[in-house]
Amino acid sequence: MEVIFTEQGQLALNSLQGLTVASVSANKHSHAEIAEKKGLADIALPDSGYLTAINQGEGFHSIGWRFDASKIFNKRALFLFLSGIIAERMKAVFISEKGIFGYNLTSDSLNEIALDDCIESRIEIITNQKCDEWEAQLLACVFKIAGR
Repeated sequence: MEVIFTEQGQLALNSLQGLTVASVSANKHSHAEIAEKKGLADIALPDSGYLTAINQGEGFHSIGWRFDASKIFNKRALFLFLSGIIAERMKAVFISEKGIFGYNLTSDSLNEIALDDCIESRIEIITNQKCDEWEAQLLACVFKIAGR
């Protein structure tokens, strides 16, 4: 297993070749890439409260995030972010200050549905052209809580 540490997301592109890997965000300035065959759902969330997973194949990129249930999203900011995504497909469930909502984006519509419960927030985007700003934009939708 190879672990690659990065600063500010700087990573040699050739290190992304190969099978799907999950990256664990340890804090805002350090990311560790874990090359395991575990699924993203099997990896414990780090102290930062979120994980990122990236995959590429057959001309598409898949990027996903898992967020600890303590990360509460601003529903309005989140909907604006999701509405701006240009992708083949996006599926998500988020815990917000207004409740829990599921989202489904196809090439022609964004659907939102109220849900009763979930254990954490999650999102997966499948696209042929990934946007490097998505993670920062998504994190900007999390309410800032004093002491965290």
